[in-house]
Amino acid sequence: MAVELIPYWEVLVGIGIVLTVIGLALAAAKRRGGWLVTLIGVAFLVSFGIYLALLFGGIYGKVAAAGYYIPNLIGFILIIIGVGVWLKISKKGKEVESR
Repeated sequence: MAVELIPYWEVLVGIGIVLTVIGLALAAAKRRGGWLVTLIGVAFLVSFGIYLALLFGGIYGKVAAAGYYIPNLIGFILIIIGVGVWLKISKKGKEVESR
């Protein structure tokens, strides 16, 4: 079973690595936004890793074309988790401000 990766996937991984390294350099220099750029780079690499795991697991891509609802279900669950984390963080920030 051959798995087809998206075109230019090496470039995408390179962009994620470059963002992470630049973010770490900015954070080490105590520049504004360094940790944010690092977070974006790491999130980029993690999301690409999840994509590869789903692709090689047969849950995503041409192999799983018959079960198209599975990637949508996984995406929906990830969105719900993301919204929950965002709400928890925003509530935590409001508690700190009210003290």
